[in-house]
Amino acid sequence: MAGEEAFNDKTVFKKNPNIQALRTREGLVLARSGLKGEILFYLESPVAQEIWDALDAGIPAGKIRELVLSTYDVSEKKFQKDLRAFLKDLQLRNIIRPMRPR
Repeated sequence: MAGEEAFNDKTVFKKNPNIQALRTREGLVLARSGLKGEILFYLESPVAQEIWDALDAGIPAGKIRELVLSTYDVSEKKFQKDLRAFLKDLQLRNIIRPMRPR
């Protein structure tokens, strides 16, 4: 399933337990836990940080979209495309994965 876009509006993502989110003045750093702490992603945008916080809280993809669209002045079509690309990128980097329905 790696590299595959296997999610929809109801999908909830699980964070890789080996990933640490570190807040700085400039943004949010996603890094591997441990001594070497390899940096995997840097989220400078407030929108990206809000998406990460929502993912971390277990909010489904569709609700994240609604939250961002109600908060920021952004085109729904463009944001949907950007959100899918962002979630896919996080999956490819093994930062998140879709949770399997029970």
